[in-house]
Amino acid sequence: MELDLYVALHYSTAKFYNALEIMSTFATALYAVSAPVLDIPFITVVQVLLALVAAGAFVMIFRPLLVGIARALVLVVRPKLSREQRLARELAARA
Repeated sequence: MELDLYVALHYSTAKFYNALEIMSTFATALYAVSAPVLDIPFITVVQVLLALVAAGAFVMIFRPLLVGIARALVLVVRPKLSREQRLARELAARA
């Protein structure tokens, strides 16, 4: 029983160190790839974030207007049929 416990502990410790080695390799590779990308000025990041927040606020505030505009554009592209046209289509489908 003790031997099995020792083997299990040794096996799990070896797996843990192997996982640490893989994570270390991944972190090194990630840093090597992202180092040129991370060379962005802080003020640029702040400006982009503020622009995204402003765009989100604009959409939230004017959502009913934007939905109405979208519905109007759909009606321009695909207008509704008149009552007579709907009745004629229904009668043609029945026949």
